[in-house]
Amino acid sequence: MLLANTPHLRRAGGIASLLVMVAIAAVTLVPTSDLPGVSFSDKLQHVIAFAALGVPVAAWTGRGRVLTAIALAAAYGIVIELGQLVLPIGREASVLDAFADLAGAAIGAAVMMLARRA
Repeated sequence: MLLANTPHLRRAGGIASLLVMVAIAAVTLVPTSDLPGVSFSDKLQHVIAFAALGVPVAAWTGRGRVLTAIALAAAYGIVIELGQLVLPIGREASVLDAFADLAGAAIGAAVMMLARRA
């Protein structure tokens, strides 16, 4: 077993989750003109960001709660999209972005699940 389900791993997962959530909010809830240009797909950016969130959320929720981890990370993606909808930041909310967030969350949670089984 590569990663045991210990209180230390869960605590670290919780802290890392919060840090990743702050980073995601920092780049998604500001005007795009304030960000450096990125040369790859917007949807791929969402998948990568939420895969990065799915890993620590799955560590935090613990073994056997992969669907909970995916749901929590994906719910955060929906909150971000709603923030983009209501905040005057010149960003557009997108259902496709929310689906890309869900896909990324699932990938990240699966990575943690596989790391626990290895």
